[in-house]
Amino acid sequence: MSSRNVVNRSGRGFRGHFPSRKMKKMIGWESILERNAIYLFEFSPGVLSYCAQPELVYYPDGTEFRRYYPDFKITTTSEISVHIEVKPSSKLLQKKHADKYRTIATHYQLQEWHYQILTEQEIQREPLFSNLKKLKRHHRPTKELPRFLSQIASALKHGAQPLGVLEMNEAAIWRLLALGYLRCDFAAPITASTLISLPGGHGDEALLF
Repeated sequence: MSSRNVVNRSGRGFRGHFPSRKMKKMIGWESILERNAIYLFEFSPGVLSYCAQPELVYYPDGTEFRRYYPDFKITTTSEISVHIEVKPSSKLLQKKHADKYRTIATHYQLQEWHYQILTEQEIQREPLFSNLKKLKRHHRPTKELPRFLSQIASALKHGAQPLGVLEMNEAAIWRLLALGYLRCDFAAPITASTLISLPGGHGDEALLF
């Protein structure tokens, strides 16, 4: 099965590339909603890898077979592959689109393949989305990283601690969160009482969608 050429010069709308540290390359997107979905994949501890428009799928529609490219493929840390479709919820309310994606979902189910549709309701829900955008702004290592790691390992050696009691610069904590060296609940407001912990345990398999 072949992969589609993402972000070509034809068509309308916003297109671009996301600089992924997780994948160590640029990931193409073909709508603002797709770009925003990438934040979920980039910062979900349970996403081991992901790519855009990974392969061509043929699915039956009545007496015909139709071509379909999922928007993304993710592979989880438990080695499960999932094809992802990104669509505005308004389109899924239209009968033409609803019927199409119902048929596609049924095909995946019959093949025992994993499939998920993400809309703006999952992708841009708050405060998760704002937290992920803030992580992206801090998503780069610095020469002070070894010192930060040593300091936080000492502070958390006995378990999770509220952010407010950690004697570290808040920007440094956000950088460690962005780079995956720390864990917290990104789906909740991040305040002085937010528990900060080291990686390990069930949280390492968490998906944000």
